[in-house]
Amino acid sequence: MNQATPNTLRDLLPSKGELTRQTILRAAADLASIEGLEGLSIGDLAKAVGMSKGGLYSHFGSKRELQLAAIETARAVVREAVFVPAAAAPPGLKRLWALCEGYISYHERKVFPGGCFFGNVGAEVDAKAGTLRDKLAQLYNGLHARFAGMVREAQGLGELDASADPVQLAFEIIAVIREAARLFLLDDDAGHFARARFAIAARLRPLLTEKSPALPDVPAPAAKEGAAGP
Repeated sequence: MNQATPNTLRDLLPSKGELTRQTILRAAADLASIEGLEGLSIGDLAKAVGMSKGGLYSHFGSKRELQLAAIETARAVVREAVFVPAAAAPPGLKRLWALCEGYISYHERKVFPGGCFFGNVGAEVDAKAGTLRDKLAQLYNGLHARFAGMVREAQGLGELDASADPVQLAFEIIAVIREAARLFLLDDDAGHFARARFAIAARLRPLLTEKSPALPDVPAPAAKEGAAGP
């Protein structure tokens, strides 16, 4: 049976137009992580990618189309930075920890210049009904489902106490990481991530079973003098 095969390597590569679109969208996601989706200026974006406004508009029919495409681009970046590495870990508790570590590292490395793209644009649109809010809610729900699914996987392998609520545990893990990320943006202190790792390990440790692999050795964070209250 004959199968169609590409004639040249060029047939396997993205077109010049597609590469340009990818460049625009990554720049858009980077800018939106700082300025927000509504603050995403066509002029600033055109300057960032070295194009005219007209040339940029030829790739997108409207600002809303650009915003939605930027969200999808950010989703792909997070997938490669967080979910793909975690999926390579052995199933169960090790994969759950790899997901936690990947999500922390994503924030810690500032994969987007403004911090977490979804945390920043989510705060911008979470009180505004519409397409952008619906899309971000869908993605947040997907993140929680991914964590809860890995908790269930570990429980199914007998590596976590079966009585633990996977949805609640996923909520707590994500909340700890996102709070560390928020504080890191405020004061640039990476010690917040050390506290997040310590908190997650402390939450998981009572749920371990005889089948559980050992958790990584997470040292207690260094004491930090508290700041004056408001």
